[in-house]
Amino acid sequence: MVLWSSAETADAGMGMFDYLPEATVDKWIREKVLLATDRTSCALPKGIFGEGRDAGAMLRMIAYGPETTLAYPPRPAGKTPWTPEWSVRARTKSTAYAPLGMDIATNDERERTEQPQDKKKQMKRLLRGLIGGG
Repeated sequence: MVLWSSAETADAGMGMFDYLPEATVDKWIREKVLLATDRTSCALPKGIFGEGRDAGAMLRMIAYGPETTLAYPPRPAGKTPWTPEWSVRARTKSTAYAPLGMDIATNDERERTEQPQDKKKQMKRLLRGLIGGG
């Protein structure tokens, strides 16, 4: 199994999978652990894809959103003493997983209708755009 990250640092760490505070997200964007918010593409190196019939890839993307803190009752203006009944901090993120080179048909259907060469050609076509190959 090969794990690859878009991070420009040697080891992005497993902390990326947590719900992160905004300060950590901002820091990791500056350090190029995470892609900047204006980035719209990322090139994957060819070497991360295996060879052979069982070679496949799984794309995982994580987008971090804002952190929101809510309390009830709301804080009064001025220096009035305040004791909230409850408070909550919500950190948001979105994740996506996508199998690359796999179609929706069941394995039985594929094995009956697809020749091994066809599957290899299909995998190459699907990965061509990701790795910038011709």
